[in-house]
Amino acid sequence: MLGAALARLSEDCETAWRTLVDHTRHDFVEVCCSPESRLSSECDRLGGRSYRLNLANGFDLMRKESVIAAEAWLRKHRPREAWFSLPCTLWSILQNLNIHHNPELFYAKRKKARTMIRNCIHLVKVCIEIGCDPAWEHPLRATSWQLPEVLKLIELLPHKCRVDGCQYNMRTIDTNELVLKSWRIQCRTAEQATRIAATCQNNHTHAPVIGGDRVTATSYYPLPMVKRWMKGVMRPRNMETLCTRLCAIDQEAESETETDLVGGVTEVRKHQLKKKKEQQALKEKLKTSEPDADPEKLRDKAEEDRVQTMLL
Repeated sequence: MLGAALARLSEDCETAWRTLVDHTRHDFVEVCCSPESRLSSECDRLGGRSYRLNLANGFDLMRKESVIAAEAWLRKHRPREAWFSLPCTLWSILQNLNIHHNPELFYAKRKKARTMIRNCIHLVKVCIEIGCDPAWEHPLRATSWQLPEVLKLIELLPHKCRVDGCQYNMRTIDTNELVLKSWRIQCRTAEQATRIAATCQNNHTHAPVIGGDRVTATSYYPLPMVKRWMKGVMRPRNMETLCTRLCAIDQEAESETETDLVGGVTEVRKHQLKKKKEQQALKEKLKTSEPDADPEKLRDKAEEDRVQTMLL
């Protein structure tokens, strides 16, 4: 009975803390995704707030003005986590085999794709700056991982995660066979990297991903993988985090109070010394003045001199 009451109290405290601190924040943002992406849909289903920075919402991240608008959105809504999943077709091994068909067109498309990659890397830096934890996903064997700009990105997102689709029951839509589609995810935190990591143990067979329908179906993450990732995104703030942040706020407030007290004491002491000097000066004038001099007039004269000095 008491344990249940304490559990409810803890849950209420966590909810109140999250409402207080994160009321202006989005929980999740997805970059370069489809209009019906599963990650954002799952976030909404769990009661979170998500948003898609994609073409459907007016963000063409190959254009400078869209990148500026995306950065403004990030700074305004400060999502807790971000997921970057850029188009990967031009970086697949199969595409490399087709370069000879029209190399000029192929490299022109890759040039545009690299522009998008660089723009999104800029948004990753913005995410880190505002306290958002981004994750960058691309197929495990995509050649884009060897690009110089992506190698620099890995320094910002140092935690590597491998996910094999068969471990999350990813199957072909026609024969219901397991599919080995592997993703590599570079994460900001170690917790993110362990959240969905799963490598095939080679104890079953895999169907080849050949044909338009099969390829299209594998462009969507398997639902169990989506649910596990979003469970981590939507994890409640625990009491340890709450206490840590409250203690930090407390210490900061105490530090500011001590600074104010020290500053106040210093000002009072200066004022006291100044008044003492004025009194001593007045006494000296009284001693050196004529015997019939009026002390009250001398005091008034000293006060006038002090005021004139301040005005000067």
